[in-house]
Amino acid sequence: MKTCGLIVFFLLVSWVYSSAQLPYSGNWERKESKEIKSLVESGEFLFTADCTFKRSGQKVPLSYGYDLRIDHDFVACWLPDLEKSQTWSNRQSERLQFRQVAQSSRVLYDERNRSYQIFFDVDTDSERLHLQMRIGVDGKAQLTVISDDREAVRFEGEVVSMPARSRSI
Repeated sequence: MKTCGLIVFFLLVSWVYSSAQLPYSGNWERKESKEIKSLVESGEFLFTADCTFKRSGQKVPLSYGYDLRIDHDFVACWLPDLEKSQTWSNRQSERLQFRQVAQSSRVLYDERNRSYQIFFDVDTDSERLHLQMRIGVDGKAQLTVISDDREAVRFEGEVVSMPARSRSI
C-alpha cells in the first residue's frame, strides 16, 4: 500500500510540475518573438553592441555606448573599428561612424533558424559598406559590416526599441 501511495504521489508531483512550467515558457517565448517581429516590421530599432571580434577570431568586449540606429531607411552608426587601428593604445580611436540613408535594404525571415536577416548598403564619404544583421526571436543579434576596401568587422549585441528621446536620428 505504501508503494502504491508513493508512486501516485510522484506521478502527481511530476504532472503538476510539468503542467506548471510549459504554459509559462511558451507564453514568454511567444511574447518575446512578437516584440522582435514588431520592431523589425516597424523599421525603427536600436542595435547595441556588446562585443566585437578581431580578425584572429578573438572576442573583444566593448564598453557601453556603441550602437547602430535604424529609422526606416536612415542609418546612424557609432561602432569601433579595431582592425583599422595598429596599436593597442589607439584601438578605440578608430570608428565606423556615419549617418546616411541606406541605398537598398531587404528583410527576410529564416524559419529554420527562427531569425530575421536584414541586408542594406550604405555609401559613406569614403567607402561603400554592406551591412548584414541577423536578429534572433530572443533579441540577440549579430551585425557584420563588409567594406570593399578592408576586412569585414563582426559585432554581437541585442536589438531593442529606440528610446523616445532618440527616435529622431
